[in-house]
Amino acid sequence: MSFISHVLYAVFVRVKYRVQFVYFSLLPVRSALNHTKRDFSITVSLTSFQARLSTLHLCIKSLMVQSLKPDRIVLYLGTDCDGVTLPAALLALEKRGLTIKRGYPNLRPHKKYMFAMKEYPQDYIVTVDDDLLYSRGMIADLWRTHLQYPAALPARRVHLMKAAEGRLLAYNDWERECGSVRTPSFALFSTNGAGSLFAPHCLPPQFLDPASAAELCLNADDVWIKFALIKAGIPVVWTGRHRGMPDEIRIKAERKQALMDSNVTDNANDTYIAGLEKHFGISLADYC
Repeated sequence: MSFISHVLYAVFVRVKYRVQFVYFSLLPVRSALNHTKRDFSITVSLTSFQARLSTLHLCIKSLMVQSLKPDRIVLYLGTDCDGVTLPAALLALEKRGLTIKRGYPNLRPHKKYMFAMKEYPQDYIVTVDDDLLYSRGMIADLWRTHLQYPAALPARRVHLMKAAEGRLLAYNDWERECGSVRTPSFALFSTNGAGSLFAPHCLPPQFLDPASAAELCLNADDVWIKFALIKAGIPVVWTGRHRGMPDEIRIKAERKQALMDSNVTDNANDTYIAGLEKHFGISLADYC
């Protein structure tokens, strides 16, 4: 990309975000949750921390206008948010269907799925991140894919793991945002903050143990979940749309604290993978 193209793209991103900020700030929410009788229940689960709370209402509003309504949207806050005053724009969404739960152990990204799976064990759990804006069809895409492939984990963003000579390549050498594999595969790696749908009881109980997650894989929930899926015999399937990351809520202070900075840029994912391969006796190369 040339310098001029880079500058134009940067300007486009800034303008696009400002438009989205205004749109979601003003967007009225009337019916955020499902109120019809159906034979399944969907919980959208996410977590956050203090630096991102000021813009969290934008993310949650994008979850409240889904074409397929969830039965609940639950925000799990850890002890790191104890004593923190929540923004008025976020608290106002409680009247529209948001449930805010506080005081949980600070398991960092694991808070976005672990407690919901324990508290709503019969629900389908949709995991999302707190710094993204989701398209209206996100949940519908996940559910459509689940109905097509009920034995797989549907995910909106996946990477394709790669191996050479029997050895797993580094995370940054995988095929990122893979769109070429259209059926369930153990070689696909879900990035669950972009939107994944977990069926009830799909993860083995040992992977819902807070102490184990904190000790073995505190900052890399996607890596932890990949090993859980392999243990459970569950492949990953891409929903078939929207290959890239959902639009990001771009705030410098937030990005400086993003887990991706260490997990991807500083190669921490590779360290976590090596540790879990040794701990569980699993070689991810065998699944490529």
